[in-house]
Amino acid sequence: MISWILAAALSAASGDARGGLAFGFERQWPALQQPWYFIQPSCVAEDDEGSVYVADRRNDLVRKFSRDGTLITQWGGQGSGETDLSGPACVEIGPDGNVYV
Repeated sequence: MISWILAAALSAASGDARGGLAFGFERQWPALQQPWYFIQPSCVAEDDEGSVYVADRRNDLVRKFSRDGTLITQWGGQGSGETDLSGPACVEIGPDGNVYV
């Protein structure tokens, strides 16, 4: 589940003599009021402005977040309408800046 940002520290800073990375909980991302959850995040993309897009297959949604984790917008939903999605597998940002699902 995409809900944590893990901070990696160099082994010298963490005291790991084996030369590996040490991981630890830094903060929750995105920082939204609960309850909200990704059910099955399947793909993540970032645009040129640093916004992050997450395709969530089981929620039938694509969510757009600012770089600090604030929800900007979301679209999709279950159904057969023009803006509905059914299990979006991936989201990509094209060279033209358009979002492709």
